Amino acid sequence: MKTIKIAQVIGKWVGAGAENVVLNYFKFIDKQKFKFDFICESDSTNIPYETINKLGGRVILVSPYENTSKYISDLTEVFKKGKYDIVHSHTNALSYLSLKAAKKAKIAVRIAHSHNSSIKLEQGQLLKNIYKILLKQNATHYFACNEVSGKFLFGEKEFNSGNVFVISNAIEVDRFKYNKKSRIKKRKDMGFEQDDLVIGHVGRFVTQKNHEFLLELFKSIHDRHSNVKLLLCGQGPLMTEIRDKAYGMGIYDDIKFLGQVSDIEKYYQAMDVFVLPSFYEGYPLTLVEAQAAGLLCVASTEVGEGSILIGSTSLLELDTPLRVWRKVIMDGVKDFKRVDTSNIIKEQGYDIEKEVKKLEDKYLEIIRK
Repeated sequence: MKTIKIAQVIGKWVGAGAENVVLNYFKFIDKQKFKFDFICESDSTNIPYETINKLGGRVILVSPYENTSKYISDLTEVFKKGKYDIVHSHTNALSYLSLKAAKKAKIAVRIAHSHNSSIKLEQGQLLKNIYKILLKQNATHYFACNEVSGKFLFGEKEFNSGNVFVISNAIEVDRFKYNKKSRIKKRKDMGFEQDDLVIGHVGRFVTQKNHEFLLELFKSIHDRHSNVKLLLCGQGPLMTEIRDKAYGMGIYDDIKFLGQVSDIEKYYQAMDVFVLPSFYEGYPLTLVEAQAAGLLCVASTEVGEGSILIGSTSLLELDTPLRVWRKVIMDGVKDFKRVDTSNIIKEQGYDIEKEVKKLEDKYLEIIRK
C-alpha cells in the first residue's frame, strides 16, 4: 500500500492547544503508512521545525489568512504541487478558506476539524460566523475533539446524525503522571518553599483565556495568604498588558511569567492547583495534561462537563463571586492528597498510543471509500 499524503493545515502556529494535538498524533502515527506536511502561515511564531523534521515531516509556509486571496492562491498551489490524498484543516471556521483551496486543487478528501466551542471575542468574529455557515460547501468530512465543538461548528443535526467523527485530544499520559521526586526538584529549582501554595495556568495570553480574571482571583487569595505564588506558562499578544496589570495590583513579585516552555510536564509537577477560567474552549489539552498530573483543577463551566476526568476537578460559572472561587481552591487544597491518576486518564480514552490507531483507521476508511 502506498503512503497516504496528508496536508495538515495549522494556520498560525503560536503554541496553542490545537497545534500540539496534531503534533502529538504525528509523533505516534505509523510513518510507513502516513506522511504529514504541516501548512502554516508565515507569521507563525512558534513552529517546532526541529521536532517536525526529526519525525520526517515537513513545514510549508503560506501567506497569512488576513490576505484572503493570496492565502487561497498559496494554498491552492501547495495542494496541487503536493498531490495530497487528504487535506485536514484545523483552523475551525477558517477551514472554509483552506478547504476552498483544496477543492480548487481537486483534492478529493477535505476534512474540517473543530477544536473550539465558540468564536465570540475573536478577531473577525462576524466574518468567521459567515465562514462557519459556508464551510459545508468545501468540506467532505467533519472531525471534532468532542461533542460540544462538533455541534458548534457543524450543527446539532450533523452531529446527532453521526456525521462528525470525534477524536480525543490525547496526550502522552506517562509523561505527565505525578512524580514526587520531580515535584520536589522543580519547586526547589524555582525557589519555592515547601509550604508555598503554587497556583498554575497554561495558556496563550489572549482574551479567550481570561488572564484578567485570573489575576483578580490570585490577588483575592494573595491578600489573605502571603505564601501563595502564581505560575503563568505561555506567550501571546496580551502578555505585556497582563504583566503591567499585575505590577499595578501589587502582586507582580509573586508571579512567574515563564513564556513558552518545552518541558511543561515539570511545571505541572511544581503546581498545587491548576486554574483555567476561559471564556470558551473546545476541549483544552492543558486540562487533560493537568488532570493526568494528578492536580486539583478549577475551571470555568465553559470547558464543559465532559472535561472532568478525575474527581478533584471542579467547574464554576464565570459570574460566580471571587470569594466562591477562592473558597473552592482553598478548601480543596486543605483536603487534597495528590496521587498518580495516569491509569484513570488512559481508561477514559486519552492515551495517545491507543488513540492514534483510531485516527489511522479513520484515514484508511475514508481513503478506501
